Amino acid sequence: MGVSLGEADVTSTLLVTYDLNGTQLDWVEVDAKFSDIKLKQYKITPEMKLFVYELKPTSPTPIYYYEDYIQKKVASLNARRIDTVYQIDDNGKVNKLSEKKYQPKDYSMTTLETADIWNGNETPLQ
Repeated sequence: MGVSLGEADVTSTLLVTYDLNGTQLDWVEVDAKFSDIKLKQYKITPEMKLFVYELKPTSPTPIYYYEDYIQKKVASLNARRIDTVYQIDDNGKVNKLSEKKYQPKDYSMTTLETADIWNGNETPLQ
């Protein structure tokens, strides 16, 4: 089940597993957006393999969506792509299988608004 959380233009989606009695078993964040700017996306296979693709900003300075992207019209965001693979088992547990990190790079606002994160052609870290 997907649970969408958000306030105004900031949204996050959690993939939550439940048992037949409605008891929550496990969860993982699978999607995050600031308006149309994608920072996290996912794919899930029929075999319950979950792929989560995230762009993690590299700056230690907090990013304030409204100020930075709407008022100042920042041209790009430097971020590191992180791909995480999970397997949802028969008991509803979300098990992390692997994580792959890439070299940081600049992403244009147009790319962040229109492209799928997994199509970024980033360079993997060694």
